[in-house]
Amino acid sequence: MNAHPLQRQIVIAAAVVLALSVAAILVIAAIWNSIFVYIRPGQMGVLMKKTGGPLDPGQILARPGQQGVQADVLAEGRHFVLP
Repeated sequence: MNAHPLQRQIVIAAAVVLALSVAAILVIAAIWNSIFVYIRPGQMGVLMKKTGGPLDPGQILARPGQQGVQADVLAEGRHFVLP
């Protein structure tokens, strides 16, 4: 039994829509996981800045505008962080 050509086109269109939907969900999940960081209970997130001015001699923690390990930390929970 051969399916009617219109039915075959509908099935193909539905498969394409399903595949595009799954791809879109995967892209959104990847973006979501790259800009939101989850810090588990009992832990903290250490921020490290890759751009900015150098640290002064003997300085361990970076001040705002300096590169290196930042004095501010992230508490437990979900945080928005630009990569």
